[in-house]
Amino acid sequence: AYEMQRSLVGAEMCIRDRVMGVIAIAGFALYDTLMKLQNHLKMKLIFSMVVSGFIIIISLFTHEIIDSWQYISDNRSW
Repeated sequence: AYEMQRSLVGAEMCIRDRVMGVIAIAGFALYDTLMKLQNHLKMKLIFSMVVSGFIIIISLFTHEIIDSWQYISDNRSW
């Protein structure tokens, strides 16, 4: 009787296998979703860094242009 209780038979094996299959599928789906989210966040971070870099470059050039215009207008003789 003890040996029979330790082993799964028939319907019990089907239930166990079905539950394990559902858990495995849910695990893969969760993993896939997390990887997509991670990739999306990486792309957003890279995009943000590129945009920030362009803004810094544009602001530096704009500052240089304004300084140049100021210098020209200050030294212009009418």
